[in-house]
Amino acid sequence: MKSKPNAPVLALNGQDKIIGAFPPCGVIPQKKFAALFAPICFVSQVKEDCYFIFRGLFTKYFCYLNSISSHPQSILSLCKLFEDLLQTYEPEVCYHLSQLGISPLKTVFPWISQCFVGTLEVDQVSNFTISFLLTLL
Repeated sequence: MKSKPNAPVLALNGQDKIIGAFPPCGVIPQKKFAALFAPICFVSQVKEDCYFIFRGLFTKYFCYLNSISSHPQSILSLCKLFEDLLQTYEPEVCYHLSQLGISPLKTVFPWISQCFVGTLEVDQVSNFTISFLLTLL
């Protein structure tokens, strides 16, 4: 039985009949997943509003950070963009890091995959989140 690239793991019985999915929601949680929600709490005091804002952001943007695909907004495309921008605008840094045996992408991958939560100060992430949400309205 073939499955889609981002599909959850399916549980089958003996006759190849699907009996459930793991996890049931289809999203495999990542490390510090709850930290993605934290900056949203600075946008609104109402818990329900925070939930719906986060749900919208996750289904439209953050979900691509959890899957490996050829989609232009996927984590692979973001990694390629980072490497291209670093090479274009800071070639000396790239050369210096390669001489030291340091991979820039290996360093910044956790930052990108967690939307800089835990890397930037809370007010910086919150201000970015608010300005980003305003551009969507």
